[in-house]
Amino acid sequence: MATHRSPTCRLLDPRRRLVIAAAVLAPLLAGCGAGFQAETNQIYQPGPGISIRAGGVFALNTLIVTDGNSNGTLVASLINQAARPDALIHVNLRASNGKPLKATIVTDTVPLPSRRAVQLGSTGDVRVTGDLSPGTDCWIRLTFRNALPIVTRIPIVADSPEYDNVPIGSVPTTSTPN
Repeated sequence: MATHRSPTCRLLDPRRRLVIAAAVLAPLLAGCGAGFQAETNQIYQPGPGISIRAGGVFALNTLIVTDGNSNGTLVASLINQAARPDALIHVNLRASNGKPLKATIVTDTVPLPSRRAVQLGSTGDVRVTGDLSPGTDCWIRLTFRNALPIVTRIPIVADSPEYDNVPIGSVPTTSTPN
């Protein structure tokens, strides 16, 4: 007379337990290979600005920093994707309430060398005046000499220690010799 094992007894077989344990633990242990310094364990703080990666010029982390006194500076990293140089030639802004904002390119145009980033915030090349309320947003149109324009909404943020290197204030004037 042959003895038949029940299905429960087969699961308790030491070899089967070992195979089941290995199958369950293998994926869990594989995830521990990077340790506590794994990139997925690092804090990620996205920037508040808007990034547009389309067309001939990329505009990364685009926003306006304001001093709360109707003065602001356009902050963006513009990267010309073309093989030939380009330039930012005009900035048009409109507040979310529909009122126009005045944008001035201090140097008349901003040169954009081929495949290099130009940091508008650190140079203060584009100054903005008008109803700049932190926490709101505005429409922006960046016009370039060669590339297609960029049109998007960007946030307006209050000046803070994070933006210490951003020059904010009225549009600088050049003194003319007498």
